[in-house]
Amino acid sequence: MANADLAEYVDALWLVVVTIVTVGYGDCVVVGFPGRLCVVLGGVVGGAAICSMCRVVVVGALTITPNERDVIDIITERTQTTERRSVAVRLIQAEWRRYKAMTVGPPTDGLPSRRDGVAFTVHKANVLKFK
Repeated sequence: MANADLAEYVDALWLVVVTIVTVGYGDCVVVGFPGRLCVVLGGVVGGAAICSMCRVVVVGALTITPNERDVIDIITERTQTTERRSVAVRLIQAEWRRYKAMTVGPPTDGLPSRRDGVAFTVHKANVLKFK
């Protein structure tokens, strides 16, 4: 059907669809500038319409619902609680070790590093408090 007139509306729609999906079978060819302009505009507008529909579907699928937000908040809260408890336990352990080292015998070489460890643990606890 090369250089055939597109007398039927269905043939014109088929040509636009073939143009939009960039297959270009070659079974229909538009003759003349106005026809080619219509096919190009139909391809651009149709392609933009398909892209916008795909965008709506993807954005709708990726949007977090209020229930999902609640679940994320609960998981975050539990994670932070666990981390705070872990820091509190390490702080108590470090202080207990420092106390035992100070009261049981003479200061050891490891005592200054333990003080630094306690200071770091206290700092981490303060950071977690403000999360």
